[in-house]
Amino acid sequence: MEQVDVAVIGGGQCGPTTACALLGQGLRPVVREASDRAAGSWPRYYYDVVAYPGAYADRLYADIRTGRRVIAVRRGDGGFEVTLEDGAPMAARAVVAASGTFGRP
Repeated sequence: MEQVDVAVIGGGQCGPTTACALLGQGLRPVVREASDRAAGSWPRYYYDVVAYPGAYADRLYADIRTGRRVIAVRRGDGGFEVTLEDGAPMAARAVVAASGTFGRP
């Protein structure tokens, strides 16, 4: 099972910003985004600003992974177990829920 410092769930405006702050603290975050790009729900609602979140995420040098939804987070030994929709697990010392309000957080 992959082990990360922090799993950040959601790749819209909050996820990459959170990853930036965590990187600044010397942590190794992994951002998980269900859609195909780091823009969250913005492309469906805010057509005039959709380029900004993706461009910002590209400049971060953060590990942002798209295309697979997180379906469960459970307490595990020494942290949390994050389960992706295909059943793949990821172990994390901490989890940040940055999934926003437009989906089903």
